[in-house]
Amino acid sequence: IITLATDLVLDNCKLHLNGTRVMVETTSTNAPVITIRNGGELLITGGVQAGGEVGHIRAVSSVDPWTMNIGNSGSLVMDHGYLKNMATDSSTGTSFLIGDGATLEMRNGSYILGSSTTDPDMATVKVAGGTLLTSTGDFGSARISNVGQTGTGLWLEATSSSNLQGVTVENAGTGIKLHNSA
Repeated sequence: IITLATDLVLDNCKLHLNGTRVMVETTSTNAPVITIRNGGELLITGGVQAGGEVGHIRAVSSVDPWTMNIGNSGSLVMDHGYLKNMATDSSTGTSFLIGDGATLEMRNGSYILGSSTTDPDMATVKVAGGTLLTSTGDFGSARISNVGQTGTGLWLEATSSSNLQGVTVENAGTGIKLHNSA
């Protein structure tokens, strides 16, 4: 178990968390951010690969959510891992933005759990110029889940490089939204 109480920046380096539980300690005065950029990669593995442990990143308290930024050429790879308690950002309209040049890969039942929202256009995962790759595996489909039938589960915009196979979007007001940004 790792407790993250300060910013973590992966700039042109790779970090593999195998069956690791990362607890982000966000408070009203301290908001650590995980940033992946310039070829940096964060790989979260769990399940069989980790001897039965589930790899995940979540807030210490659901009252104080955390933030991840994936910059150009950065990537997050989840292999039977999950993310939970991410902060929503009204400026980007999402909890988790996959912007220009960024990549999110979800495989083997990886799971992202969003937050409840009153805004129908607030997305749990928004791919705007980046790439989302999903696949099924021994642990089933990749899953994106909202809370209480609110918001948008997955928003796709300017992302011709995305490849969605075996993705389940659930508990959202709108499951998947395709937006033509032209």
